[in-house]
Amino acid sequence: IRESLVPPDALAAVFRAVARIPGVSVARHAVNAAGKPGIGVQQTFHGISEQLIFNPATYAFIGEREVVVAAGSGLPIGTVMDSTAILAAGVTSQPGQLPGS
Repeated sequence: IRESLVPPDALAAVFRAVARIPGVSVARHAVNAAGKPGIGVQQTFHGISEQLIFNPATYAFIGEREVVVAAGSGLPIGTVMDSTAILAAGVTSQPGQLPGS
């Protein structure tokens, strides 16, 4: 989902599969690097929450982040270690063409 647009039916199948992975949970108040709020699907490993963030209305993928959520990593809880944002995405009929042009 980071590398290309995923058709809605396929994305729904991904969500169903991810929900079955042990330790996966929902972060209802995730924020991407651009400051847009979303819903995070997360898994915590060694005190670091790895989150995929989705638009709460459309469920479109809007970014990722890594956040310290537990002692033991050597960093203060709440430290954002990495964050990205998807600012725009679209489909075109020609290579090099921008969506909407």
